[in-house]
Amino acid sequence: TTSFGLGPLLATSGTTTWSAAVSNLPPDNYVVEAVATNATGLSATISERFFILPFSEAAGTYTGLFICSNSPVTATNSGCITFTLMPSGLFTGKLVFPAYAPFPIFSQFFENIGFAFGYYSNTFTKNIPQKTLSIAIDLDLSGGTDVAFGTISSGAWSSELICYRAATKLSANTTPATGKYMLNLQPGNQTNGLSTNGYASLVVGNSGVMALSGALPDNTTFSQSARVSTNGIWPIFAVPAGDRNKGVLMGWETNSASGSCSGQLYWYKAPHIGAYDTGGIGVVSNTLLN
Repeated sequence: TTSFGLGPLLATSGTTTWSAAVSNLPPDNYVVEAVATNATGLSATISERFFILPFSEAAGTYTGLFICSNSPVTATNSGCITFTLMPSGLFTGKLVFPAYAPFPIFSQFFENIGFAFGYYSNTFTKNIPQKTLSIAIDLDLSGGTDVAFGTISSGAWSSELICYRAATKLSANTTPATGKYMLNLQPGNQTNGLSTNGYASLVVGNSGVMALSGALPDNTTFSQSARVSTNGIWPIFAVPAGDRNKGVLMGWETNSASGSCSGQLYWYKAPHIGAYDTGGIGVVSNTLLN
């Protein structure tokens, strides 16, 4: 007879080996106890502790942004992050700053915190563009939000990080629906006198991959691919053509069930780049999708 601590006792039989199948146990800390009794009535008991970790329910690919919160957004303090989480809690990923080559996060494990959060932190000091880079990520494991959040910092700046788990299948009934869209980039708060709009075209595929391309008010073009989350939120992260890794267009977009989209984008352009607006640009732009 085998006792699993939860539910009724399970009866098994055998001479040297026994087995019993249990399924659909929720993530938790368990103790399994086995009591073996022979024909004369003598018995022996053994027990073993085991864990069912909640990472399998959160496994997938996460995409997100880290946006500086205590200094102006630039190509050296903000960027994008992607990572893929395995059911074991192992993940790999990369950080991308517009001004630098992608910085890999090699295979790491999230620490399980009370079966509610996965936690990861590290400080990098070698082979990075800045002397010290610190990262901390909290992964929601119990709320069903498919979100990870945290901070990335170095020296005087600190950036807030947020990632969403990417959807893997879209249809005409999801948000967003698959299809083709146009975005209107409308300048909002800004450091110069820009009054013209930018635009972009967006193609949403049934795998959740989105292809974006367009032009900014200074006539520079940009393009990117992104993945949308199950709740319709997706990141824009692109280095405009000709900015020589000294500019960035980034921010969050949210699709609604009506087929519209809105969000706030940060557009940073360093001085003395391109033929227009050579004084540099720091713009918060609003977007509308049709």
